[in-house]
Formats: sequence, C-alpha cells, structure tokens
Amino acid sequence: MGSLIDMFGARDESEIRGKVLYILSSPAYQELYSPDQQIKASMGLTSDVRKMDLFLRMGELQHQNIVWMIVNDMFPISAFSASFLHSFCIIFAQAEIDRGAASLLTAAVSYSPRVNSLTYPVQSMARNFDWINLMAYDFYAPNRLPSQTNSHAQLFDPVNHVSGSDGITAWIQAGVPTRKLVLGIPFYGYAWQLVNANSHGLRAPASGKSSVSPNSDGTMTYSQIRNYIVQSRATPVYDATIVGDYCYSGNTWIGYDDTQSVRNKITYVKGRGLLGYFAWHIAQDQNWVLSRTASQTWGASS
Repeated sequence: MGSLIDMFGARDESEIRGKVLYILSSPAYQELYSPDQQIKASMGLTSDVRKMDLFLRMGELQHQNIVWMIVNDMFPISAFSASFLHSFCIIFAQAEIDRGAASLLTAAVSYSPRVNSLTYPVQSMARNFDWINLMAYDFYAPNRLPSQTNSHAQLFDPVNHVSGSDGITAWIQAGVPTRKLVLGIPFYGYAWQLVNANSHGLRAPASGKSSVSPNSDGTMTYSQIRNYIVQSRATPVYDATIVGDYCYSGNTWIGYDDTQSVRNKITYVKGRGLLGYFAWHIAQDQNWVLSRTASQTWGASS
C-alpha cells in the first residue's frame, strides 16, 4: 500500500479526510446503516490517512476494482445501491479532473445480478462501469455443501441453473451490454470427502472437506490438484455437460477446471461476444498451463 501512495505524491490531509467523510455521510449510508454501523465504517477507514488516500486514488490507476474493494472490506452488498454508486462516481469523476486523465472504473461482482434477496443496481452499473468482472466460481464448497460433491465453477447447470452461463444471461437480461461483461475462471478447486469410494460422480454423497486440502475451506490450487493426481494416481474426469472437471481417488473427490474446461469457457466467452475473461488467480497455476491455454484459445481464430 505504501508504494502505491508514494506514486500518488503528498496530498493535504484535510482534503482527503473531507472527501472520504463526504461519502461515508452521504444519504445512502444514513438510510442503510444504524449509527453504530456508520461509526464502525468511519473508524475503519478514517483512522488511517494513507488508507483514505488509497481509497480515493486507486481509481486513478487503470484496471482497479475500487467499488468491489469497498463493498467487500467495508460494507455488505446492501450498500451497493444506486445512490451510493452515484455518490462514488462523483468522487471518481472529480479525481479524474484533478489528475487530468481518464481512468477505468470496474467492479468484480457475483456471477448473478441477484444475491439472496438483494439485487445490484444494474442500470447504474451499466452506465458507469467500463466493464464488470463476474466471479463465476465458489458456487459450491464443502463447508457450505458438505453432504454432496459439486462443481464450484460450472459453465452450465441443467439441474439447478447455478452456473457461469446462467449468470451471464441474467446480467444481459437485466440490461448490461454484453461487451461490458468479463467471465471469471478459477485456478483452484475444492476437495470433498466421499461417503462411499465407489460413488464418485458429480453430486455424490460426501461428508465435508477432504483432508488432502491444506486449507480449512477445502480449497486446493490447480498446481496442488495436478500434483495430487500424479501422486495418488487419481482418475481425472471432464464433464462436457457442465464444462467442468473433477478427479477422485479413494474417498477423495476434487472439483476444478482443467485445460479442456478453460478452453471451452474461453470459446463460449468469444461466441457470446463478451469483453473477455479473467483468472483468479495466476499464481495458483502450474507452469502456466491454464494461463497459456486461455491465452491461446482467446487469440485463436473463431
């Protein structure tokens, strides 16, 4: 964070604090939050001038997801209202004027415009964002769905319609231009513990996360998954119906995206005319296998 702030140069502390407090005291926040919640949010940000400066200035660096950072770290999705976005864009536009150059405003959001009982301010997002990154992953996980295996990033879902393609369609139908949508592809997977080693397909009975995962949530990087397949002689399976991969060995089942899934997802993105794709995240790749697959597929002639 310090190096980013240094890039921006010194700014007057009162100016920074005034702009940030303007956002935190906007009518949108007054309506959405109790006094205790407003105080907590204000203390969390305004206690650190450098953090406030980053809050205002990150947008001046291209490709920064400011709004998601704010929603994720400070406020729940309910704060992501049209009135909030309007207030934020005023500040963002002023920063552009101060800097004398245009910037890009993007967001990383749920795969669907509706999350539980809440809905993103789609029309405002469509007008104000340069593009919208759809996090089309984490649909299922052993901590949230311990009793059944499932693909956490499937492109298609003929059963429950929880998938990347369903999300893309929902955003487009809600009014976001196709060329403003970017599909997220995960470079990690989730490991479940099978109840019966002989029942190892998609949606097989499970009993939570597998001990092969080094993390409490059951996640494994693509590199770790590939190493596990080799070391445990696990059986890899590509499911063309959902466009997703899984592997199994004994009582361990891991859902993830391998090269064929990545290739077909990129082909789908191109076919639907989306702006592009992003990966979360490339450090989880193994020898650039998924990264190269995505890049080569994107660059290939249709």
